[in-house]
Amino acid sequence: MTVKVDPAATMYRAPRYILDSGASSFNSRGVALYTMDNKLRADVAIEDKSYCVAVPLVTNKWQDVVLTYHKDGGMSVCLVQQKLQCLFFQDYVVWKVT
Repeated sequence: MTVKVDPAATMYRAPRYILDSGASSFNSRGVALYTMDNKLRADVAIEDKSYCVAVPLVTNKWQDVVLTYHKDGGMSVCLVQQKLQCLFFQDYVVWKVT
């Protein structure tokens, strides 16, 4: 997904969703991409578990956001800001919520 986040997003203290297919709902499955607390956050929710990765928020630049998830709990986010440059966050800040 390609996104450009407004600089005002650095001030958000509550989630502001870019994409949400159900991960933000209680007892639901899906993925979510949102900004909060000066971070770009991605959530994956499956059955009885949810996972989150939070990476530094980059504003005012077009960037490709790639999220990967494995059912055993591994998650990563890649931010591509320019051709041939990928900022890769493998389990940068990950936590499991049960």
